[in-house]
Order: sequence, then structure tokens, then C-alpha cells
Amino acid sequence: RELMDDLREFTANIDVQVLQGSKVIEVRNAGVNKGSAAKLWLSNASYDFVLAVGDDWTDEDMFAAMPDSAYTIRVGITPSRARYNLRGPREVLQLLQQLCERM
Repeated sequence: RELMDDLREFTANIDVQVLQGSKVIEVRNAGVNKGSAAKLWLSNASYDFVLAVGDDWTDEDMFAAMPDSAYTIRVGITPSRARYNLRGPREVLQLLQQLCERM
């Protein structure tokens, strides 16, 4: 908690946001988030398959920004903007392995 207060105080005069997630502290330009970054990335090319996986509330902007055709997965059984949930990292690894085997 003290670290968060120190970071917020240190960055008070610059245009950034300091956010605390699950086992992460995110420092980002104000108005920039994983969703805006994902939109920019996706606008640069056409993709046949889009998969977005995240385990934190800081990933919700990314899930919301994904096209309808994307597969969005929240790790953990938590309400989310993602279309699907997996229980934990082990299930994510199993899914990725299965996807690789089908390629």
C-alpha cells in the first residue's frame, strides 16, 4: 500500500495513471490501456485468429476492445467482459498446447 502511495505521489505532476492489479502495478499514460493498445495492434493487419487471455481487472479493457470474432478468456472464475473463463494457468497451458497441436 505504501508503494502505491509513493508512486502516485511521484507521478502526480505527469500525465500517467498508477493502477494496482493482482500481483502487478501498472503505470501507463493517461488514456492508454490494454484495450487501446489492442485496437492499434489489430488495426495494422488482418488476422484469421485472435486470442486474448488475461487474469486481472486491468485486462478488461482489452477484452472489451476485441472484435466479435476474437476468443477472449479470463483466467479465474470471475465476472468479466471475456467470453470464456478458465480456472487457472494450468488450463491455459493445456489450451495453448491443444491449439498448437492442431496447427
